[in-house]
Amino acid sequence: MSPIVARLFVMVGSVAAFLLASKAHGRQLRLERELAGHWHVTFGAPNHPFVEALWQRERTIYWSIAAALLLAAIAYLIVAPRQSWPLPLTPRGERSWWGGIPVMIWPFVVAFIVTGLMSLTRLMRATTSAADSTWVQHAMWGSAGWWTLTLVVAAVLLLFTRSQSA
Repeated sequence: MSPIVARLFVMVGSVAAFLLASKAHGRQLRLERELAGHWHVTFGAPNHPFVEALWQRERTIYWSIAAALLLAAIAYLIVAPRQSWPLPLTPRGERSWWGGIPVMIWPFVVAFIVTGLMSLTRLMRATTSAADSTWVQHAMWGSAGWWTLTLVVAAVLLLFTRSQSA
């Protein structure tokens, strides 16, 4: 595969992984909110205290993970060329913004995946006593679909990038 096509694949794939992870994460929060009986919200306006607390907790966790991973990514980008560590789609020891872009996108993808799966875990615990089994069944199958798609895209991209950097 030509380097330009490989780079384009990784760039587009990284953006797709970001969008999929953010969608799956948002879906999980919506399901948690709906299970608690809050079916409607208004973005940018005050909502029920449960919803505000859910969103605040999620923002704190998400941005803590994203910031820590972003700092680690920046440190890696600074040190990698000096140590001849690989960057995605970049010859060893060289600097390249092509290699830096995915490294800078993935902390946000990982933060969405981690917080989304945390939300899924909370939802699964809470649904064991849910009265509406049809809603729970649809919620779980939909989550399974979104998370499968998200994790497959992420895994394919990581494996592809690793194979191109070797």
